[in-house]
Amino acid sequence: MVETLLPPAADTLDLCATLSPDGRTLRLFAVNAAALPATRRIELAGFPPSRGPIRLFVLHDCGTALERSAANDFDDPARIGVDEAAGPQVEGGFEHSFPPLSVSVLEIGV
Repeated sequence: MVETLLPPAADTLDLCATLSPDGRTLRLFAVNAAALPATRRIELAGFPPSRGPIRLFVLHDCGTALERSAANDFDDPARIGVDEAAGPQVEGGFEHSFPPLSVSVLEIGV
C-alpha cells in the first residue's frame, strides 16, 4: 500500500507493483510527472522483512534544469541517464522520495 493524502486525479505519482514468478522479488514502478519530488509511505503489510537492501533504479534528467523536453543529443549524450543505488533493508514499511520528472523501480527481496 502506498499512502497519499491527495485525491487520485491530483496525484502526479503513478505507481504499479508486480511480484516475480518465484515470489521472491517485489518490484514497485513509479512515474513522477511533477517538477517536485513526491514522498510517499510504502507499507509492506503481509510480506516478510526484506532480504537485503532495496535496489533502486531511477531514469531521470541528470541536468539541473528539470525540463520535460530534456533529451540526450550529440552535445550532451548523457543528459538522460539511469542511476542505481542500494536503499535500506526494510520491515513493514518505509518512506521514499521519488525524484521529479523521473521513472523509478524499487526492487525489494521478500
